[in-house]
Amino acid sequence: VLSSSLTGLNGRSYSQGKEICESQLRPGVADIYVSRGRIREISVQRVIPECQKIKLAIVTSIWKRHDIFELFAKGVKNLIDKCDQFEITVVVSGSEWIKSHDLVRVLHGFKYIEIPNEPLAAKVNATTYACKDLGVDYVLCVGSDDVISPELLNEYAIHMRKGIDFIGITDCYFYDTVSSKSLYWGGYREQYRKGHTTGAFRALSARLLAQWDWMPWENKDSLVLDKSMQDKLKVTPHTIHTFNMKEKGMFALDIKSSTNMTPFAKWDNADFIDSKELLKQFEYLGLCVEFQ
Repeated sequence: VLSSSLTGLNGRSYSQGKEICESQLRPGVADIYVSRGRIREISVQRVIPECQKIKLAIVTSIWKRHDIFELFAKGVKNLIDKCDQFEITVVVSGSEWIKSHDLVRVLHGFKYIEIPNEPLAAKVNATTYACKDLGVDYVLCVGSDDVISPELLNEYAIHMRKGIDFIGITDCYFYDTVSSKSLYWGGYREQYRKGHTTGAFRALSARLLAQWDWMPWENKDSLVLDKSMQDKLKVTPHTIHTFNMKEKGMFALDIKSSTNMTPFAKWDNADFIDSKELLKQFEYLGLCVEFQ
């Protein structure tokens, strides 16, 4: 619904941004409302049957920190090995020419895009836009320092098969390679962001991306990417499922290092936790806690 309010059958009112079906309106009225700009017609994301693999693109960008990217690559290959209900493609944008190309494309076999590092939004948009012609069902947006557990990705699969447009988590785990310390962050608590998902680990349907021409961020942005996508979500009809990862006993890990955009510290709604217990969930990464 695009107008401030709309009246359907039995006098029921629908507010702006609400998704409605043609059957909820009087016969023939939907086409009239579309022509007058009162509603926007959208196609429904198809349900993916259990017998069919989910075509998923994992997208990220790389800038230096090649050792951390190696951990990301291990995480992706762990998902490919253990999440057999997915057909996974990885798309990476980089800005170091032969260095990043050889790491991404030659060493790991991922799809690679060379693009300037600034503005950052244009760099990450390049990865999602490249998925436009890959025939994917969903795109999972992560950082090149992020690792997701197979159990968490399989939880996403439940909602992907239902055709949910936007799937995300509201909490996250962090590990710092410099201090060997770990944090659990419980999510946003500020009034204007309470309940928002983490910037990473957002899964977007092909239907939702098509409404944005496969570019979830405004190209001009570099420092406010979470808000950039959030602003688009506010004005785009979509279905959504978000959840607290810790409550389900699942894990997603953001690996920090000395060259992070965001310094490692005990920020709001975060607590230090035992690194050894956390890293048991990601033993294959070989992360070290001997200096803790």
